[in-house]
Amino acid sequence: MRRSCLVAVAAVVISAILPVQGFAQSPSLSTATVPESVVMSRTVTPAPDTTFEQGGSGSSSFSPAGGIGVKLGTLGVGIQGAVAVANRVNVRGGFNVFSYSHTFDQSGASIDGSLKLQSVEANLDLLIGGGFRFSPGVLLYNNNHIDGTLSVGSSQFSIGGQTYTSLASDPIRGTTSMTFNKFSPMLAIGFGQLVPRSGRHFSMALDLGVVFEDVPTVGLTYSGTGCLVTTPALPASVACKPINTQPNIVTAIGDEQKKIQDNSFLQLLKYYPVISIGFGWRF
Repeated sequence: MRRSCLVAVAAVVISAILPVQGFAQSPSLSTATVPESVVMSRTVTPAPDTTFEQGGSGSSSFSPAGGIGVKLGTLGVGIQGAVAVANRVNVRGGFNVFSYSHTFDQSGASIDGSLKLQSVEANLDLLIGGGFRFSPGVLLYNNNHIDGTLSVGSSQFSIGGQTYTSLASDPIRGTTSMTFNKFSPMLAIGFGQLVPRSGRHFSMALDLGVVFEDVPTVGLTYSGTGCLVTTPALPASVACKPINTQPNIVTAIGDEQKKIQDNSFLQLLKYYPVISIGFGWRF
């Protein structure tokens, strides 16, 4: 009886061990025996490359592009073009024009004045982030100027503390001008650009900056015949002569010219403000 029990136990143990040994001796699973399609399906897919969007101002992959637009500001009405030359750099250029005329009276003289804004500019747009940029540049041709013509007619006018009347046959005339340095550096910051990196076609841009153009140069000249007004009155043969030959007139004109040039408003113009808004199209 005991022997029969031992034989039964041994048979159960042997039957349990044999499958385990067979599994241990079976070939190990490796990629060499796995179908290629299964291996490929388990390959880790790399994360997609993300592009850098700087509020529509830049990307990690650069592609050349250009844009053209118009703007309105303190330099006049302008037309501009720009090209992207690097990931965060645009080169921009254009021209600005504007004209305005006005007539006014001063010291008994009628003055026709005209303001003319004419400039050619070039800028380097350095894209910072969030749509903002730093834009140093230059006015390659700064022909912004003010011209005026003076006409005295039959009225009296004063200069250098002296009063004159015009001779009807040869009235007093004058010209005045105000000019700036032809080449003027400028600095500006801005929001938006002509070549959006986001791929949009329509764009809007705002610029705030300053042109360093120094104090304007003032010119003042007179011509015609003037009669010096005195008490008692002098004979016409003595009082009336070409205005540029009147006593002390050269000094008086020089003082008047300096007084205009030293005007506090003109002193501010050496830092001419740049404010503009523009609209463009990327192509």
